[in-house]
Amino acid sequence: QARTCTRERIACLRGGARQMGGAAQASWVRRRTARWWLAAGLGAAGTVLLSTRLSLRGSGGPSFDGPEAPAAPPGPAAGDARGLAQYPGAPAWLVYPWERSFPQACSGVPQAVIGVIKLGGKDTQGREVIVVHSLKQLSASEVPQLSQHALCVLDRAGKALGWKRPLHEGKMYTLRVVVHCSSLTSTNWLSIVQSAVGVIQAIRPFVNIHYDHLPGSIDILDPPSFVSAVWAFINPLFDQPTRDVVRFLRSTSAAGRASFDF
Repeated sequence: QARTCTRERIACLRGGARQMGGAAQASWVRRRTARWWLAAGLGAAGTVLLSTRLSLRGSGGPSFDGPEAPAAPPGPAAGDARGLAQYPGAPAWLVYPWERSFPQACSGVPQAVIGVIKLGGKDTQGREVIVVHSLKQLSASEVPQLSQHALCVLDRAGKALGWKRPLHEGKMYTLRVVVHCSSLTSTNWLSIVQSAVGVIQAIRPFVNIHYDHLPGSIDILDPPSFVSAVWAFINPLFDQPTRDVVRFLRSTSAAGRASFDF
């Protein structure tokens, strides 16, 4: 079936070039065919390599087996004592906003990690903006650190908006997230996706419940041409309300320029 699809795709490309002649036609076909093979190859490579790190655990969705996080205290009693029972799957190595040590955990995040995610102020619609300034490959120790920092930034944004509970009336869809993707390339995207999956997997048991319907817009700015292969692995980690507000924008567009300002 894959070979048939490939033959049909190449035939289509050649059909599109019939009105061209000579060297121009041959050059056009080579460029378009090579571009399609690159996208297909990235998707295939991602399927093989990421499948070794993502596994389905019941209804909880994919789990990340990349950089190791600190070990969680044994037994369910520890989670219940800390108030984690209402957030199934929430890792015990994270410190959560209601805990006394939360400010200390936030202040202990290294500066290099803090620079990845920052508050950007408010946009013209009064929404609080969180900006992911740069995507990079994270070390084994930085994945848990960025996970903690993400909770800290979300907590500050939620408090600035007056968010106090899931589905908070009058506060829903008041958060905007801008992710700059200009540093994502065909050579580094797999390692970056692994790091991103580790962070998302760590925070989502708490975030998906507590901040339910808080995001009103998630702008993916300047995504590379192969972003569909990358997004296929990440979007199952988000709940449906979050997936519904994701937009892929170019910084040259009107909406993209508004996001690029942050």
